[in-house]
Amino acid sequence: MTTDPTSPPLDSDALRANLLETAVGEVVIAPEYEVLLTTVADYKGIHDALHEVLLEVSHPFRNWKLILPKLRSFVLKNLDHYRRHANGPVAAERFCSLFLAAIADSAKNEALLHYGAEGLLAYLDKLVVGLDGEGLVRHNAALARCFDAISALDDDLLLHIAQGHHPIRKIANHFMATGETSPGLDLVALS
Repeated sequence: MTTDPTSPPLDSDALRANLLETAVGEVVIAPEYEVLLTTVADYKGIHDALHEVLLEVSHPFRNWKLILPKLRSFVLKNLDHYRRHANGPVAAERFCSLFLAAIADSAKNEALLHYGAEGLLAYLDKLVVGLDGEGLVRHNAALARCFDAISALDDDLLLHIAQGHHPIRKIANHFMATGETSPGLDLVALS
């Protein structure tokens, strides 16, 4: 193990053991997230920022406390690149799955659970409100799967979503206002 000569020496055997135990030789991004990278392949800065987030997500000892702020910031800032792209619906589903994984993994951490739920709702709100009728139709199946996954959460986790700053009812109302829903999207369950 190489140490930085400017940093103080490690005086803790427990810290040394923990660092050795959590060390990973190589982290590989899960194949289902490759579509997120290929969608922004022409934008080096955006691609590199996402690559860093996905490496952290793919790490076996991922730390949602560090990942969620980066993920939320990334999806909200770069939403239009995905929304307009042919891969937009698949990307929406993948981003939802990342937030849902964070919510599930954070069930015992109230603050982190709340932050994950808020990230998911902020993403869905901005995505849905920014879609026109054609975009809603294109994203319909992906959003239906995301909303199904949300409704399948246990009651304690669902409570965090219901109490979020971005009401799920507002998202459902946008669909109803445009009249662009298919039988696969159950808006009654959301409202």
